[in-house]
Amino acid sequence: MSSPLENLSGPGKSLRKEAADTKEFQGLKRSGLARLSDAEKPGLSMEGRFDLAYNAAHALCLAAPRWHGYRPGNRYIVFQVLPHTLGLGPEVWRVLDKCHNIRNQGEYEGDLNVDDQLVTDLIGACRAVAIAVNALKPQGEAWRWMAREDSAMQRGEVVPSTPCGNCKPARYRHNGIQPDGCVCNFLLPRRSAMAMTTATSVVTSDRINNPGWVGF
Repeated sequence: MSSPLENLSGPGKSLRKEAADTKEFQGLKRSGLARLSDAEKPGLSMEGRFDLAYNAAHALCLAAPRWHGYRPGNRYIVFQVLPHTLGLGPEVWRVLDKCHNIRNQGEYEGDLNVDDQLVTDLIGACRAVAIAVNALKPQGEAWRWMAREDSAMQRGEVVPSTPCGNCKPARYRHNGIQPDGCVCNFLLPRRSAMAMTTATSVVTSDRINNPGWVGF
């Protein structure tokens, strides 16, 4: 039986199949989270916060179909398919749908009518999307390596503390992963977060502070 996303893909349709890309997914997520953080700053103008929150939501919503192996043909579809990409309900996508229309009015007609409640609702919806995107399980070779390491760290096992041979001389290498896909580009923030939340010190200080680690 075809999935809803598959039914929406094909010639002349809103989605097309395209293999998921770890680097693209991480870039979209990083961009979305950074803009969401900025949108939450009360010192910015209402219009500025709306623009940041809308673009944060779009980046995160786009990351979801890319994770599933689809590329949208327009901006709006990433909000429409949220029930299928992230399992989010109308309390989220209706807010994003409304904000998309308001954004278009401001972009193409010069009439950006936003208020504090709308921005608050948009940021709340964007947070829900961010949580769902962060919950997506690892995929691909680099993702599988990350998942194995996270599992080892959660069990309290010490894992190698040096980057792979693509970044600097190391005690181990990641088979088949080239420099542009090296998992070292993705591990530092995860290790830092786990170091703060894990009772046992399984992440040594040199892993967190070593400048050889290339983070986001």
